[in-house]
Amino acid sequence: MHMNARSSHKLRVAVVGGGISGLSAAYRLRREADVTLFEANSYVGGHTNTVDIEVEGTPIAVDTGFLVYNERTYPKLIALFEELHVETVGSDMSFSVSLPELNLEWAGTSLNTVFAQRKTCSDPGF
Repeated sequence: MHMNARSSHKLRVAVVGGGISGLSAAYRLRREADVTLFEANSYVGGHTNTVDIEVEGTPIAVDTGFLVYNERTYPKLIALFEELHVETVGSDMSFSVSLPELNLEWAGTSLNTVFAQRKTCSDPGF
């Protein structure tokens, strides 16, 4: 990043998208440039959105992002969280789905549980 030799004004930078990449770019550029962030949604965070739901009368905040969050695949993101003092909490990774209209329910922690019946591997309908 360099400034125009004729001007002492900061560069003006537009960052399009307020997901984790856009927010990270804006954060990193904030000292060298006048940054404007453009986001189409009514919130920033992209896939890292938190929604409030109610379960049996109890409000629960549910994070809808980060399908996988671990030290091996996200070391730079984890370093950024540490720099910003963002608290994280460990959890067990799992997934479940219920489709009553298809009479299908599944929960598991690996592809082995998805394809427990090996014949389904070659069934496009599955």
